Amino acid sequence: MLSVPSRRAGLLGRLRASKPADLTHLPPEERRLALALADLRALADEHREAMQIDAQEIRCSHRLAAALDAEAASALALPPLTDMVLRTDVDGIVGDAGFRLRADWFRAGHRKTPRRVGAILETDRGAQRIPLWMMDALDLAEGYRAGQGDAADWEALARFRRCLDPGVTGPGSDRAARLSMTDFLSGLEVSLADRFSIAPCASDDDFEVVPFSGRRIDEIASDVPESLSELGTAELQDFQRKLRSRGALHAFRLSSGKYLVIDRAAAPALEVMVAMQHASAEERRAFMRNPRPRITTAVWTTLAARKASNAPPARCWWRQRNMQRSRRGSRGWVSIRSRNLTCSKAAARPGFRKSFPLRWPAMSGGFPMNG
Repeated sequence: MLSVPSRRAGLLGRLRASKPADLTHLPPEERRLALALADLRALADEHREAMQIDAQEIRCSHRLAAALDAEAASALALPPLTDMVLRTDVDGIVGDAGFRLRADWFRAGHRKTPRRVGAILETDRGAQRIPLWMMDALDLAEGYRAGQGDAADWEALARFRRCLDPGVTGPGSDRAARLSMTDFLSGLEVSLADRFSIAPCASDDDFEVVPFSGRRIDEIASDVPESLSELGTAELQDFQRKLRSRGALHAFRLSSGKYLVIDRAAAPALEVMVAMQHASAEERRAFMRNPRPRITTAVWTTLAARKASNAPPARCWWRQRNMQRSRRGSRGWVSIRSRNLTCSKAAARPGFRKSFPLRWPAMSGGFPMNG
C-alpha cells in the first residue's frame, strides 16, 4: 500500500497550496505524477494485481512496486533501485538433500546482508528497491526447500534460471541488471515445458510429442503452430527420440548445458502420451482422435494420490491455460506515510516482524528528513 503523505511533504508536497491534495484530480503541472499513476494502473492490469488510488492514498502490492520503472517510482517517492549486485549460484546436486539455490548481495566485493520484505531492501545506505524479476528469483531461492525429489529440484532450477534472464539480457548500464552469475548458471540454458501437443506422423497410426511453454502460447486464441515449441528442429527430434526410448523423464539433456525440464503438473499427461506411443496401432488411433479421457483419468489419479499423501495438488495441464498461477513469496502491502516507508508481508518468514518502518534520505520530490 502506498499512502500519500501530508500536503507539505512527500508525494503531494508539490501541489499548489491553494488546492487540497487529491490524487484523483491532479493539476496540469503534475504531469509527471499523473504519468506515474497511469503506469501503475497499466502494470496492475498487466500483472492482474489489485490496486487502489483514492484522493489521499495509493494502495498496491510489492509486485507492482517492483515492476515500476525508475522514473515512475521516483515520481511516487519510492526508494531508488538497489546499487548492490545479486550473486547467484547453485549448491549441491539435483536430487540430493544438499541442493540449494543461492542468492547473495555484494557491494564492491563485500558481502551484504540487507533485510528484505517483498520489493524493499533495508540496507546500510537506506531503503532500496529491487526489480520484479529479481524479487521473483529471491522469493524462489529463499522459499525453496530441498528433499522433495529430483523432479522438484529440476523444476526449481529451471524457474530460477528463467527468473534471471532479464538480468542477463538487459543492457549493462541498466541498474536493474546488476547480476553476477557463476559460470555454471551463466552457461545453463533451461526450458520449462508445461504444455504438450501430439503431432501425427506420416502414417495415421502414430504421433510425436511436441513440448510448449504456457508463457508463450496462452494468449494465442487460434491453433498453436509447432514453430512455437520450446525446441528447435534438431533439438525437438532429439527430445522425441529420447522420449520414445527412455520414457517420461523429469529432465532431458539436449546438449552441453541445455536441458528441457518437465513441469510436474504436466507430467501425468506426458506419461500417458508415452504409454500410448507403445500401445497398439488401434489404441493409438483412438487416442489421437480424442486424448482427453485418458489424460483426464491420469490427472485425477495423480490428484488423488497427492491428496492422500498431503502433497500439494497438481494443476490440470489443459486447464492451466485459463488459470492464473498462484504466486509464491511476496504478498502484502507497501505504505508510504510522511517520512516512513512501512512494509507488511502477509506470510512473513521466520525472523521477520509483520511490519517495520524503513527510512531513507530525502530524494527529489520525496520526503524531507530530519537529522
